[in-house]
Parts: sequence; C-alpha cells; structure tokens
Amino acid sequence: MKPNAVFLSAVFGVIALVTIIWMGRYPVSSSDEGSPKKPEEIGPPISRTGPYPKAVADSTTHDFGVMLVKEKGSHKFTIRNEGEAPLVLMARKEDATCQCTIGELGTNDAVPPGGSVDVTLSWEIKVLMPQFRQSASIRTNDPKNRIIKFEVTGKVEDALTLLPPNEWDIGEVLEAEPTLATGSLQSAVLEHFTIDKFQCTNPLVNVTWEPLTPEQLENRQVKSGYAVRVEVAPGSPIGPFAEEIKLFTSVELLPELKFRIRGHRPGPIEFFGPGYRGDANYLLLGEFNAKKGKEVTLTAFVRDMKEELQLLKTEQKFNSLELDFRRAPGAEDSPVQRYLLTVRVPPGALQDRQRGNAERLDLFFNHPRAERVRITVDFLASEFR
Repeated sequence: MKPNAVFLSAVFGVIALVTIIWMGRYPVSSSDEGSPKKPEEIGPPISRTGPYPKAVADSTTHDFGVMLVKEKGSHKFTIRNEGEAPLVLMARKEDATCQCTIGELGTNDAVPPGGSVDVTLSWEIKVLMPQFRQSASIRTNDPKNRIIKFEVTGKVEDALTLLPPNEWDIGEVLEAEPTLATGSLQSAVLEHFTIDKFQCTNPLVNVTWEPLTPEQLENRQVKSGYAVRVEVAPGSPIGPFAEEIKLFTSVELLPELKFRIRGHRPGPIEFFGPGYRGDANYLLLGEFNAKKGKEVTLTAFVRDMKEELQLLKTEQKFNSLELDFRRAPGAEDSPVQRYLLTVRVPPGALQDRQRGNAERLDLFFNHPRAERVRITVDFLASEFR
C-alpha cells in the first residue's frame, strides 16, 4: 500500500518552528473536549471495545552528525499501523520542546491497518550550539503507544572561525613604520576554502593571507585555514584608531566576515582637562540644556617644537562645535609649550552626539610629528536640563 505523508517542518534556532500537515478526510481535533485530563491521557479517542490500531515507528531518533550554521537538513521517519483498526494521529503545541512550536492538524485521513505514514522533519540551523537536540511528538489512538516522540540531535559548527573573533587590538600605532597584527581564519569542517579579497575604507590598511601549514592545521585541529596579517602604514592621525575590515570568502553560507582593528597613536601633543580621556583622545561633555550650550577648556602640552604651534585648520564630521586655540598665558619661557583649546557647543538645536554618533574633530597643526590630532567629542544637547 502506498504510504500517506505527514510533512513536519522545523526551523531551529532561538525559536524553532514545526508544522504538521496531513492530507485526508477524517477530522482530528488538536484538543480534547470534556473534563480535564492528565497530559498522558490527551489524544485521539480510543475505542472502548476494540479492535485497536498498533502504531510502530521504524526509528524515532536521528543524529545528523555535524552541520553548519545557516545550513538546512531533513530526515524522514515512518509510522506503520500493524493493528486491526484505523490509526489516528494528532499534534499539539504543548508536545514540542521549549524551542519548538507545532502547528495544528487540519482534516486528516486515518492510517488503515497495514498502511504507513511518512513523517519528514526539516530544520535550518540558526545559531551555533555545541549540542543540538530538538523534538516533536505525535499522539495516537493506539492505547499501548499514545505518544510517539521524534528527536533530532547533532553538533553545530561555524563554517569559518576568525581568531581573534571580532576585534583585533593592535596597541600603539607606530609613527615611522608599519603597525602589524596577525590572526587566522580557519574551518574545522571544510576541506578547502579561499579568501578572495578584503575591503577597508582606510587606504593605510592592507590585509594579506597565506595558507596554514600542515603542522599548524594539526595543532589547531582544523581542516583548512589561513594566517591573516593586517598592516597599518604610517600616517594615521594622533589619537584613537579604529577601522572595519571585511573578508570575502568562497564559502556560500558565509561569504563575508567583518572584524574591527583598534589602537592608539600617541604623539608630542597631549591634552588634559575636565571630561577628557587622554588614552583615547575622548572628550565627554555629558548632557546639558541645548538652549544654554556648553564649553570646556583643555590644556595642550607640546614637545619637540621650537617654533610656535599653529592650528592650521579643523575638520568636523557634523560641524557641531566652535573652537578657540591660543597660547596659555605665562608659558612663553617654559621648555614645554602650553596652549589652551576651548571646545564649545553653541546654544541652539537639540543634538545627540553620543557613542557611535559622536562628533569627530580633526585638528591640523604645523608640528612636524603631529600634523593631525583626532578628538572624539561625546555629548547630548537636550531640553530637559
């Protein structure tokens, strides 16, 4: 007899979705009427006098081994009716694991004696999980096999692993020679892949790669991979350094990877003052009333400069600041030059210049070793204070 078909589709991840559709004639309810029953008693009605069906599953578990994030899989289970009466099936949302939702059955055929039904379980891996385990159950009118639980297990790996994973700290960005950082892009499941190109908006950044040696692959317990080298050429402005790099690969499931490189370039011009972090060239003005505005004055100490320091020009990302740069009174005879920089947010419109939306201020000087200094200015000009 040609088997009926039940298609059980699932999307597993943070939330997994399972839907059962059985084509046929006889109605099967997804909930029982009458007085409340124990969970194990819920299901299609059982004949009081017989004869009875006999539900037999060839197998109820499937281990898919290793799969990749974003990869899809499926497996077919079979339920046979070896009894003497039609076998009726029912699915309930409550019979799934906490990460599954089971759709209700519509109008259905019962499986006749000697017949069978195919149950196809399909899934798509959404997140990385070392031990993957999901299940969905079907209830029957077989008094000796009221619940058939199907379970899928396995291990999920990323197609590619970048080390360090998200952000590379390159430390001090050198003034007169390239700054280097190294890492790797590798796979524990792919026999081969390629890095096709890289992308970075900063022309001072270059990325190269070469295959890992057999010894390196063995030590890392991976099947393929590349040693990745990032080089930052001289010429970065004094202050914090941060750039995003994209690597493009031949892997269909993971064609693009992103990571950031961060560092800091010190220099002969150092600023000090309220709200200023010298390690990151970061000025935090906080929140203030936009109608009043706000200003702070920083002190700049300058080394390795015989002539007077001059601020040649400035550049701002949002043009939200007014600046005043002048020599500090009484500093003419000091071996270390001292200047004052007033940073002012003028009264006016509301502005949110916080975190990733902060103002980026570039100062251009006549100093031979500090031609450009970058300061990030973080503030919130609101109407509440």
